[in-house]
Amino acid sequence: MEYKRKECWCCENYRALYSKKLCHFENENCGFCRYGNELITDKHHTCKKWCFNGLRRRIRKEVSLKALNKSLDNLVEIRQILIDEINDNKINSLD
Repeated sequence: MEYKRKECWCCENYRALYSKKLCHFENENCGFCRYGNELITDKHHTCKKWCFNGLRRRIRKEVSLKALNKSLDNLVEIRQILIDEINDNKINSLD
């Protein structure tokens, strides 16, 4: 499969550099190539060592789905607690 965007910023070996500001970190337009152990001065640079970073995206997707499923389970539990509380209040008001 031929990738049209073989730029460093979307390579598996590229790690972006950030600069610390007053209240946040800001992404610079440069980074570090782990494969070549060299500083990349332009994130749009290309090289022959380029490798698709699908693994990181797949891992992030799996982690996100697990977190969403856990949140959904928590919401279902909260919903059940609220339904039980409403039913208890109806029964107590009839007495």
